[in-house]
Amino acid sequence: MSVELLVLTGGPCSGKSTIINFISKYNSFLVVPETASILVESGIPRDSLENRIVFQKMVYKFQCYYEKMLIPTAKHLGKNILCDRGTVDCAAYWPNDNFFMEMETTILNEYSRYAMVIYLSSLATELPEEYSCIALNHPTRNENLREAFELDNRLKSIWNKHPNFYEVCCSVPGIEGKRDKVIELITKYFKI
Repeated sequence: MSVELLVLTGGPCSGKSTIINFISKYNSFLVVPETASILVESGIPRDSLENRIVFQKMVYKFQCYYEKMLIPTAKHLGKNILCDRGTVDCAAYWPNDNFFMEMETTILNEYSRYAMVIYLSSLATELPEEYSCIALNHPTRNENLREAFELDNRLKSIWNKHPNFYEVCCSVPGIEGKRDKVIELITKYFKI
């Protein structure tokens, strides 16, 4: 069996982690957690442009390493891998358009890592008033509403040319609706 990687991505407070936690209970995938959150919790600063660039390089390298590390175990267990964000996400946080060149790769090389990409729209886009309440209590969120909205749009525009890109957006009501749509897409694609 070849191991396929699925990315669940989207802007801040889009439901990624909540949905991944739900899906992981069914033991069909190994999970790569959001590497940026792990690094933030490690105390790595993002308080200046220079630190944000260093941080995104670390996120990219850590993501690549984590994915690579899980592939042999996933193959042994007959599972695929579900990623809470992918390497391409780093480009949305990068201060200019040369992220892939800086990482000595291309967007097409990064797309080829992943069999499927599911993008969830952010509460900043769907329900701005709820975003402000939820983001305030999230330890790794530092984007205000405007920044979250812009980031959500950048993430979508970076990923939407992936050959197996699916969007789950505001037409799907609530986190349960998003979760059910994601499960439907995964079940159909991976024939689970």
